[in-house]
Amino acid sequence: MIIDGLTTGMRYFWRRSESWDWLGQERWWEIDVEINGLNGAGGLWIIEHWHWNNSDQIIFTQPQTLSYEKSREVIEQIKKHMEVVA
Repeated sequence: MIIDGLTTGMRYFWRRSESWDWLGQERWWEIDVEINGLNGAGGLWIIEHWHWNNSDQIIFTQPQTLSYEKSREVIEQIKKHMEVVA
C-alpha cells in the first residue's frame, strides 16, 4: 500500500537523537520508521526501529499509533530525508 508516496512495510530514516559522549566516543540513536497502515482516526500505525549510530543492529522497537497531525509531521520529516534503509 502507498500512503502519501511512502510504501508500507519499508523502513525509512526518520530522525536522530541528541548526541552524547560515551567512553570518549560520540554516540546517538538513529530512528527508522516503518509505516504499517492507517488507523481509524486518519493517522498512521508505525514501528520505530532504534539503533546506535553506524550500526544496523536494532536495539529497540516501538509500535505506535499516531494522530493525523503527528502523521503529517512524520511523513514530512521522512520525505525530507528520503533515505530508504530497508
